[in-house]
Amino acid sequence: MISEFEGLIDEFTIIEQGRALLTMEADAARDRFRKIRARFAEIPKLNLSGALSVKQSGRELEILANGNSDHCWRN
Repeated sequence: MISEFEGLIDEFTIIEQGRALLTMEADAARDRFRKIRARFAEIPKLNLSGALSVKQSGRELEILANGNSDHCWRN
């Protein structure tokens, strides 16, 4: 969603239930977080515990990944 505000913000804060969870510069967030979309013939069994968010719609997965994470995903 950061790309929707391209050129409008320099820094942002994510707030959940009234608490600030994360504040960072917009450029740093674009470099750090990645959205990955994949479509499979059949959904494989994947361990995506390192993902920030995983959405599944049929054979399609949308994964939000922290590019700075040292955590590896394994099949």
